[in-house]
Amino acid sequence: LSYARRYDGEEEQKTTLLCNAFTTYGYLRSKQCNYADAATFLEEAYNCVAITYNPVHPEVQNAAGHLIECLTHKGDIYDAERFAQMTLDSLKDPANGVDQDSEAVAKGYYALGNAQNGDLIKAERLARESYRISVQLYGNEHNFVGLSANLLANILRLQGRPGDETRELYECF
Repeated sequence: LSYARRYDGEEEQKTTLLCNAFTTYGYLRSKQCNYADAATFLEEAYNCVAITYNPVHPEVQNAAGHLIECLTHKGDIYDAERFAQMTLDSLKDPANGVDQDSEAVAKGYYALGNAQNGDLIKAERLARESYRISVQLYGNEHNFVGLSANLLANILRLQGRPGDETRELYECF
């Protein structure tokens, strides 16, 4: 971290070094179940890349995903949902030119669906969209398809719908 702050190279390289350092500290704190500290480091990682890049840049999206996941584990569902909504809105903004059937958009739907607190109808809609896009992109044999299927199956189970569709989705995972 000290080296990255003193680095006199290109701004993008310095940003990457800082983001990687903060992300690593965030992961270490997460492994210790210290989500409050982890969220602080991951927010710093996000801020590093958000200042340098467009909101839909892959590094910004990755940093946002890490922060949203940490906030969810921390139990800060309000901020996780707010941040996930902001991230998905950036991806869906036509001015940013993002393919609406891309992995980035599927991950945006996934993050927001996973961050829902009690609104199972909205969570189901978001998880279905994430699952649809991921299957369209990868078929059924990809890790992200399994994660999307598992999220949707968990939401259906929470809705009290443990039928054939839920079972088939769990089998995808």
